Amino acid sequence: MAPNELERHLRRTMGDSNFVRTYKTKFRDFHVKHGVYPRHEILLHAIYANEEMLRGKIVDPHPLAFGGEVVVKNPESASNRILKEKSGGCFITTAVCGSLGKSDDCYELTLLRNFRDIWLSKQDTGGELIKEYYAVAPAIVEAIDKLKDKNDIYAMIYEKYIQPCISFIKSGKETECMNLYRDMVNTLKQVYS
Repeated sequence: MAPNELERHLRRTMGDSNFVRTYKTKFRDFHVKHGVYPRHEILLHAIYANEEMLRGKIVDPHPLAFGGEVVVKNPESASNRILKEKSGGCFITTAVCGSLGKSDDCYELTLLRNFRDIWLSKQDTGGELIKEYYAVAPAIVEAIDKLKDKNDIYAMIYEKYIQPCISFIKSGKETECMNLYRDMVNTLKQVYS
């Protein structure tokens, strides 16, 4: 949707005053967090994605929103960073993305967190899978972080698991994403626990 069409749609569905208030808040928050002013179309897409998520739909984040992400210059170990950040519990993916110099609100983490919160948590076994993940993932990351070749391991996890999961979500194949992510956790648990 073109920016002007998207803005008209949002004003219609949210109401003018609610749209303006939300736009100003997002603009201010983005500027405070990143120290730069966001592009108009990025803000519009962020508002649209948020509105759709409230309706229970997973929306692919705007790709331009992540083009100027902050790169961590001297990252701490991924496990230490995870314990300090409010990362929403995506331990393994946060460690993988951190090792690649991606920020905590990068495209991959945003999409996978939305998947977890909007789709997976509503599945019959979703809560169980999420609970198991929280129980084993920190130990997996801690074990990998102690290895000399941790960056190679994280790169392999990204290529073998994270990228295909992103593709599955974008293609509407949520079940395939869930199965692959579960396989990843089980494999890593066997190797690093």
